[in-house]
Amino acid sequence: MENQKKDPRSVDERLAAYPEMLEQLRQMAEELEGGAGAGRTMDDVADLMVARVRQLGRELMSGCARQMAAQAPRPGGTKVRRHVKQSRLADHLRLDLSRRAGMVGGREKSCGRFASAPA
Repeated sequence: MENQKKDPRSVDERLAAYPEMLEQLRQMAEELEGGAGAGRTMDDVADLMVARVRQLGRELMSGCARQMAAQAPRPGGTKVRRHVKQSRLADHLRLDLSRRAGMVGGREKSCGRFASAPA
């Protein structure tokens, strides 16, 4: 978080863009403040808050996913390329697996005692 630029706006100003989330946070604050007085134990209130935060997270992520899907390129438009990181280890493993599949050092791989004698 230290490397990110700090937004000069207040939290209230930033949350104004997300009215549904702001309302849910207000409801959670009310439940938190009045929870123990309503005959609930602090454990019950804590469990309720955990459930509400998880629900809020799911709703936010599904909203973000819907927004990203709406902005995704349409078929026939620009194509998204998959980036695969290559490393020497991956190349080595790939070479090793291809050798194990059939040929080792230019000769067929032997199968224990049933291997044919070299010619």
